[in-house]
Amino acid sequence: SYRQSAEAMAPTIRSRDCIRAKPGNAAIRAGQIGVFRHPSGQDHVFRVVALAGQRVAVIEGVPVVDGRAAKREARPPLELAPASAGPVPGCDRAAASCAVARFHETLPGGASYDILDAGPMSFADNMAEATVPEGHVFVMGDHRDNAMDSRVAPAIGGPGVVAVAAIIGIIPEPGAGAP
Repeated sequence: SYRQSAEAMAPTIRSRDCIRAKPGNAAIRAGQIGVFRHPSGQDHVFRVVALAGQRVAVIEGVPVVDGRAAKREARPPLELAPASAGPVPGCDRAAASCAVARFHETLPGGASYDILDAGPMSFADNMAEATVPEGHVFVMGDHRDNAMDSRVAPAIGGPGVVAVAAIIGIIPEPGAGAP
């Protein structure tokens, strides 16, 4: 069991949600949520977006896997506290809450889930194409503008690509976090 400490996986898993992971990393696939040991020694929870050998890029917050962009459909926004919202245009710390754009995203392989995108041109909204090394996966937070995920190199606090060996558990059903 894990207690989520941030909104990096909102709306799927919210801050303070208690989640259970099935131990192990066997047969991990794109779309699943994995619990992994970050280089800092802390456990982190993110969604697997690309597997070893796949090419991945990020364009305006949208993952592009093997040259195919994930599809997005608009959903009603989610209200978050300003400190958790990310860089929402017009939102400031004095606001009671901020509406963060929500989308239903479908990866090229068919996995789908809801994500948040606070605004254009956030620090990790664009990433040049790279190939995921053997024995690794590429992970992203569902709250794209509030996640230090594989788009962020270890030298600046992110995990970079995650070794499958570092994955200590898989959330059996994405979105099954219980408060």
